[in-house]
Amino acid sequence: MENESSRIEALLRKYRSDTISEAERAELLGHAEKHETLKALLRDMRHSFGEATRGNAAPGGAAPHDVLDDTRATRMRADIWRWVAPEKAIRRIPRWRIPAAAALVCLLGAAYFLQRNAAEPVVWQQVATTAGEQQRLVLPDSSVVYLNGSSTLSYPQEFGGTQRVVHLAGEAFFDVSRNPQQPFFVVGKDFTTKVLGTAFNVDTDLAPGIAVAEGKVQVVRIPQAIVQQTLDRSASWQARVGLRQPARVDDAWAAEGPRNEAFVTADQYVSVDTVSGILEIGQGSAPNWRAGELAFYNTPIGQIAKQLTRYYGEEIAVEETISGCEVTLPAMNKPLEQVLSTLARLRQGSVVKIQETWHLRGRGC
Repeated sequence: MENESSRIEALLRKYRSDTISEAERAELLGHAEKHETLKALLRDMRHSFGEATRGNAAPGGAAPHDVLDDTRATRMRADIWRWVAPEKAIRRIPRWRIPAAAALVCLLGAAYFLQRNAAEPVVWQQVATTAGEQQRLVLPDSSVVYLNGSSTLSYPQEFGGTQRVVHLAGEAFFDVSRNPQQPFFVVGKDFTTKVLGTAFNVDTDLAPGIAVAEGKVQVVRIPQAIVQQTLDRSASWQARVGLRQPARVDDAWAAEGPRNEAFVTADQYVSVDTVSGILEIGQGSAPNWRAGELAFYNTPIGQIAKQLTRYYGEEIAVEETISGCEVTLPAMNKPLEQVLSTLARLRQGSVVKIQETWHLRGRGC
């Protein structure tokens, strides 16, 4: 760096004293093309030459511009260092490298984002109850869930994004906190329920269907596997870096074409035929098994026995002759033995407990 600045200073001295050769002049002009300040200085010096030629002498008869005094030489050296040093200190990036550098920055950013997401996966919680056990849960959004016996609920540790999704196997009553910007989905094996904020009961296996206590829900007949496939496809690297919007549960409904669906309001229920896919809406209040009040309307005795086992946690064996007989039992909060005795009387039968199992007998339909 210093050799270059010294060389420019030496060339300027020769130029000023008019002893510069043609090759040195070309060299100095080459430097001037790179430094606008040097170019301006050469113009000023050329103008000074013109004044000297016209006889403008300095006091005392000395030629004012034939040499550089120490002060001007020091100032010129400082100027030359300012011209040369930035060129050495700041290396210019070729233009063709700029897009490549930008792409590299994006790639590194995406890699960091993916690594961060990979390091912070969604943490799922799972609660499972045994037969005869009921649990009350408070979800991350303050929604309350009452989980019946022999049931399993899976939910994320935190609800993020544009939806709240839980998975249910069994029966539960939901009191969902209202949030229109983040709908709530209950995904079951054969159907999914979508709500914004309401209270409803869901049974995914013994008596598949939904009964609404407050508000309004949308029920769609769609297998859980298809919903999960849609969500898994959405969890790609494009979605993670923001190139693709993460899918919602209801995106699976549109992707798979028209499906059987129903909108259910307060004091209505919808039963789901898991074989035909038919949804049937009827009038009726949501079951209040949370308070021990079990009610059945035109329900086969065999199915009632399964629901009683789920709630009370005791095994019940029903004689084949009465298993398919439909009966109606009003809501009642009674011990299991009294409920079974009532069922037996409806079929002119009897109930007896042998070891750990209740046996229900009676006349056929």
